[in-house]
Amino acid sequence: MASPDETVEGFRMPLGKSDKDVIYNKIEDNGADMLGAELKSFLSAIKNDTDVAVSVYQASEALRVALEVEKICKESLQLHEEMS
Repeated sequence: MASPDETVEGFRMPLGKSDKDVIYNKIEDNGADMLGAELKSFLSAIKNDTDVAVSVYQASEALRVALEVEKICKESLQLHEEMS
């Protein structure tokens, strides 16, 4: 997420009525199993007693943004259906 005046790369989309924007950057798909890589990284951090690649704060913030985007999409669909 970014403030409207913040310079960032990627597709910028306003986040509902907040003063924040969601920034979408497409990551190249190299054909790797991303979920498998995430789990391997997590298990490695536990096994080797090292930091995880993504902090709890970063993960919870990503989930919060995803849920907010879902809510906004549902509200937009409902509004569209009501107008039809």
